[in-house]
Amino acid sequence: MARRTAEAAAQTKAAIVAAARGLFAQHGFTATTTAEVASEAGVTVGAVFHHFRDKVDLFVAVFDELDAEMDAYARARARKVGGLKGVMEGFRGFLEFAQNQDYHRIVLTEALVVLGDRALIRRENLRGLTTIVLGVEALVAAGEIPVQPAKPLAILLLGAMKESAFALARSEADVTINGCVSAMERLLKGRVG
Repeated sequence: MARRTAEAAAQTKAAIVAAARGLFAQHGFTATTTAEVASEAGVTVGAVFHHFRDKVDLFVAVFDELDAEMDAYARARARKVGGLKGVMEGFRGFLEFAQNQDYHRIVLTEALVVLGDRALIRRENLRGLTTIVLGVEALVAAGEIPVQPAKPLAILLLGAMKESAFALARSEADVTINGCVSAMERLLKGRVG
């Protein structure tokens, strides 16, 4: 009986997160109420607060789900090729994934406002920055890029990745996924132009 209850609780929580994800992507965090999330999930407002302390806690769950999906997608792309080409495929995967409305709005746009700068940086260090640091370390060890400290370069790359995603989302002239990936590869190799 306890197992069935745990399964039902997990299903309810997943339904709440899915409903919040859709509403946050469509209307934004501020414009979405917990009552709307509950209605969309087919549960009571009490059920939302049983699983989440508040709306910010719910936002964190949605953020974590999206961030984990993006990280898994980018890593899978990178693993298919390996080395510098693999890192570039991971970057391409990130740029593709970042164009999804839910990821772009929730993770790239609203997270800074909802979570604040310190909380967002702490969360990014869980996956994004860690993934990039590991990639840079592997490239340096393989001699594919010049020897350098991994974390400072990873921080710069993370910023460039986000700005590339924003430029693509704004449909800026002369900015394409291929162009961004090519520029990033030249930068990593230490060649500009």
